[in-house]
Amino acid sequence: MRSIAKQIRYRVGQGLSTLFPGAIAGADLSVATRFLDSSQLEVFRTMPVRDQTHHCCVASALLADGWNDRDVVVAALLHDIGKFPEGKRPSLAARAGFVLLSGVSPALVDRVTARARWWNRGLVLLARHSAVGAEIAAEMGCTSRVQELIARHGDKVDGSDPQLAALQRADGVC
Repeated sequence: MRSIAKQIRYRVGQGLSTLFPGAIAGADLSVATRFLDSSQLEVFRTMPVRDQTHHCCVASALLADGWNDRDVVVAALLHDIGKFPEGKRPSLAARAGFVLLSGVSPALVDRVTARARWWNRGLVLLARHSAVGAEIAAEMGCTSRVQELIARHGDKVDGSDPQLAALQRADGVC
């Protein structure tokens, strides 16, 4: 029960920071400028400030834990780019709904997002963001490893891929 309360507090904090984003810190952005090439950085900068901050936090957490492999850090900086294809952004309501549905029943998320309709477009975008993000990464010329990490960052952790597990762990705390 305690972990559920902790997740709810974390998600409420995420939601509030989406409503009241601050400027991204120069130190945070330096991680992105150090590891991303110009086309990747251009796409990175199209994300909302809150999401840029989140991605820099994930990358910084990995670096602090000794994961300095370029592919892992680039994947950390771009892992949610599929949430923002062609300037689209899921609404706050879609994000909240997705978190709630995912917590209640992942199978229900699959059913609700099986087909895009006017009322569930944000949910579909969130449900498919890993695959869409991997496609965007491929279009930017990211390595196949970066594409794989982005595609799988939402999968269940099974421990078979230490880099993926580290990315997921960092994503969960940032």
